[in-house]
Amino acid sequence: MKFSTVFCLLSVFALTSCEDQIPKQLEKLMSSNLEVKSYQRFDEINAVKPVPAKLNLGVGAIFSMAVLGKKSINYSILESNQYSLLENRINVFFEHPGLQRSLRLLSYARQLKSGHPYRVNPFVPYMTLRKENSLLADQKVGPAAVVHELFKQKGPYQGNISFVDYDGNKFKFDVKFSPKSLDRSGIMFLFDHQLFSMDDLIRDPEKNILQDVIVHEFTHIWHNEVISSSARDRHNVESNSTENGHDTMIVSNPDLAFGEGLAEAFEALYGTTASQLINMSESERRQFFGRFTGKVAKEIEFLINRQGYIRRNVYLYNLYDFKKCTLRIISGMDSNEVGGRGLSPEEMVNRMMNGENVDINKWLSTFDWEDFSDRFYGSGNRVSTNLLKDNCQSDPWQRLESKEGFVATMIYNLLYSGAMVDSSYYEKSLGINFQKKKTPWMNKYVSATQEWNKVWSKWVKDSGMGRSVASDERKAEIERIFLLGYRNLVKGIMQSDATTLGRLLKSLLGESSFLDDSQKMMVAYQVMKVSKGAFMSLKSSSDRTFANLFSDPANIKRNLQQIQLTLNDMITNREIERVVEKMDTAPSVLVSYTSRLGGKGKKRINLNSAHHIDLIDMFGGNSKEIVTMAKRLDSGDVFSSSDEFIAYAQKIGKGNIAQTMISSAASEISEAQKSLVDGFKKEKLYNHSFGEHE
Repeated sequence: MKFSTVFCLLSVFALTSCEDQIPKQLEKLMSSNLEVKSYQRFDEINAVKPVPAKLNLGVGAIFSMAVLGKKSINYSILESNQYSLLENRINVFFEHPGLQRSLRLLSYARQLKSGHPYRVNPFVPYMTLRKENSLLADQKVGPAAVVHELFKQKGPYQGNISFVDYDGNKFKFDVKFSPKSLDRSGIMFLFDHQLFSMDDLIRDPEKNILQDVIVHEFTHIWHNEVISSSARDRHNVESNSTENGHDTMIVSNPDLAFGEGLAEAFEALYGTTASQLINMSESERRQFFGRFTGKVAKEIEFLINRQGYIRRNVYLYNLYDFKKCTLRIISGMDSNEVGGRGLSPEEMVNRMMNGENVDINKWLSTFDWEDFSDRFYGSGNRVSTNLLKDNCQSDPWQRLESKEGFVATMIYNLLYSGAMVDSSYYEKSLGINFQKKKTPWMNKYVSATQEWNKVWSKWVKDSGMGRSVASDERKAEIERIFLLGYRNLVKGIMQSDATTLGRLLKSLLGESSFLDDSQKMMVAYQVMKVSKGAFMSLKSSSDRTFANLFSDPANIKRNLQQIQLTLNDMITNREIERVVEKMDTAPSVLVSYTSRLGGKGKKRINLNSAHHIDLIDMFGGNSKEIVTMAKRLDSGDVFSSSDEFIAYAQKIGKGNIAQTMISSAASEISEAQKSLVDGFKKEKLYNHSFGEHE
């Protein structure tokens, strides 16, 4: 056997290729039997390295796609001497501490997927403005991320990486890896958006909204990388089953809501700019927003509110129907054209609720529907969460799993509360004895959670704009809790192959879960608290009594002892998963119609998630029967099938419209599935933070 052949065999054994150019220190680490540490500080985790990439779209490649039906598009990673001025600026931008945290979380997820701290892809490619990338850049989608087999890495992964071994030794090398030596990577897109340019966004790294957007997109990348390829394909298809946009308060579908909600939760958890702007002085706010056009400033203001409302758990409420929430009445704009005279928004809503016909164009002139400003502002200011809590009704459980804001709130609570942390940590740090049923450990846990929540914003500031007040010890505690919980969140997503919130929570609370009983109780507590017990099947009076204990924060506080005893009993009886029993059970009845709201085009939604104004839009008018249907759906009395919906519609003289909407949706979904699986439909694969508010 030739020496070169022996060398290649040894290289394969060492998990590298003959084409790779890596230092012996790294090769040794990759071939070791190390396990992934349970990291407790960000600086313990080796960050992955963003590297510029370009599309390989020569004449031959375009011919293969157009004529030969090739199903993928190739890209390659640039050598350092090929970086443009913009790419060098972006590389500096990625050195910001907040973005380094995001890169370390991406690395951590890859390590958990690999089961090894060094047998991971140390790079994440990104594409920005250059002529080779114009096919994508011309779409003007702004920051985005994709993990899909349509994009094929050709040529080596290459760049300069820094890493630290478990003994604390630091290394920095230029390396090259053959694609067959590394797991595939998601891709980050950093193109100009129709509202702003990349130059605008990286002008001031210390005060820049792009950090939060990248946090969002990197979350999409690691989520899609840790699930199986079959789950990823299913997720892409199911996420596109509805086409009513994605946004925190919109009810879309469980897959889209989970993917986007997960990403939005991480924005709210440790976003480096938007989460801090709420705490700015008025002069600081004017200085920051003065940098942007009015339209961009409004988008940024929206992002800030989204994060604030996630942290305050208000997406449980129905923020869509005007009559269900006084937020609607507060902020609508008066119109002098409705009904021939000036009608206030409240009068307009009352007419709608009385079954009077509503002209959609006049409705739009009364409410700033397309821009959603009516959902967040009252008299030009943010609406308080107390006002929402006191005046808004909760959405029925059938809608919550498909609502990004609710999913984000759930993930946020699971992480900041430490519910996912190993119970041995609490036994040591808080002195909790989970084994003694009547010991009021729940009081200690909830009290600690409330204190941690107060420290979160101070901890976040440390990565961005300074002005930190929290002690080093407290900040270290928050960092530890976050990373311990993050580890188990990623493990939970991997174990369940989760693309919906229900799939994740049922796995975490089920018999095969890797969580211990005490962790399950803490997770169950957070689920009940955030949802007000919405997902528990109320089979007895004792079930209803237990769910009612979560009716509001004050009631929870008064009844912590009873809550603990009930959760203990549920664990003992092996029925703790009952708190999420109804998840992933809501039926879907998809309809497609030409909408006159928010963009005025084809819209495909789940009828069972529709609100009153959606029904008016679908059926082309309002009536007493439409009001009755809206009230039925608002109460959670949904249609079990398309046949039941058509039969119901026939009784009110709308059978033909219903049949057409059902048939159109079925045809569109079939075509969309074919395109996503078989064709090059890049616009269906993007996940991004701006410009998708309906």
